[in-house]
Amino acid sequence: MATEAPPSFATSVGESEASQPPGYEDDGHRLGISSPQLTERVYTLETGKNQPWALLKVKSRGTNPTTIPRFIQGEQITGTVELSLEKTDHIQAVRGESFAVGQEPLLFLTKKINLWSTSMGDPGTGNAGIGSPKLKGDYVWPFSLALPGTVATSAVEKEPLSVYQLPPIFERTSRFSSCYIQYKVMATIHRGRLRIDQSLSTTIVYLPRSRPSAPSVLRQLAYREHTALLGPEVDPEGWEILGTKSVTGTVFESRKVEVACLFALAKPLCYTRGTSIPFRLTLSCSDRQALDLFSGRGSLSIHLIRVLRMGQDAEAKPTRTDSVSVKNVGKGIYWPSEDDDDTSEIRKLVGEIPVAGELKPSFVFPRVTMRYRVTLALRAPGFDSESSGTFSREVEIATVLAPGPIPRSMVPETHRNEESEIMM
Repeated sequence: MATEAPPSFATSVGESEASQPPGYEDDGHRLGISSPQLTERVYTLETGKNQPWALLKVKSRGTNPTTIPRFIQGEQITGTVELSLEKTDHIQAVRGESFAVGQEPLLFLTKKINLWSTSMGDPGTGNAGIGSPKLKGDYVWPFSLALPGTVATSAVEKEPLSVYQLPPIFERTSRFSSCYIQYKVMATIHRGRLRIDQSLSTTIVYLPRSRPSAPSVLRQLAYREHTALLGPEVDPEGWEILGTKSVTGTVFESRKVEVACLFALAKPLCYTRGTSIPFRLTLSCSDRQALDLFSGRGSLSIHLIRVLRMGQDAEAKPTRTDSVSVKNVGKGIYWPSEDDDDTSEIRKLVGEIPVAGELKPSFVFPRVTMRYRVTLALRAPGFDSESSGTFSREVEIATVLAPGPIPRSMVPETHRNEESEIMM
């Protein structure tokens, strides 16, 4: 059996394995990323007797050999192309290729590599010179390649190119949608003129690396020492206050009240899949019964919203048009803070929105963008509103943990059952 040194693409990558943040691999499963253990997936072409004669083997994360290969930006795609020829076959070349396609389809990335051709000599002995196209026996050609971290493309053909981070895979949202992003690895056996080439391929899952900056020193200290997060009044660097909004209305159709709410999100406004979005609320009202209604468990509507925009104008800020899909993908959980005084006219609440590990990260790409927003609507049972009190703030969803200690959930055991209410 002949074996050659693995060829490799001369392409740049976004990050090397050496630059991986501490804890990323150890916590990979919780973040919705497969195990670092490599498993070989095998794809074959078979003879009329159901015997495999051409094999594409791809190594990737995970322990299940039947799942689609998964790769994170900067990882090498490795494997082999193998031939097992019982009879002499006329083959001119064996080539490997990786490519990515989008809507219509639009080919925005392709990388090809020549594993063997007759000009490279005898594949069985490795002797230089012109090899024979008549092959018989077993042959193995290892390969190694990496997808680039960025690509230059445009939404419309012949328009100026812009550089984008390579996006994650994206499936059609419905059978009526033509928008998708797909990555493939393919091996092709070329037979020369007047002969039919044959190929075998597999789609792959690709995930870009995106990472929040480090949280405040006091927030890191809380994660490290397993203590409660300090609020904006103590840790102003760790929070973004979205302001104060008020809502007026009638409680139980009997009396008018006004409730004010201060809303704050933990900074930076970028959160890794599989972690959570911490927030704080301060409610104030002279009517304590109304205050109890608003601060009650599940009264406030706090959500993580995915905004998917498709079409040639996808990079524009989303508006409610036919090309925009809005979906609730996370629900806020909240509880009284440690310094809350339920006998006063102020209620202090802390909470978090769990971020599902399976969420697609935020990305912007020609013809399709995915953005996220945190929204809060002031409402309560028995309250008839006369005005609108809503907050909305764009946030980013990333794939790699921020520098520092691993974030941990602060949800009390009494509220754990609410985590199952995350909407996907």
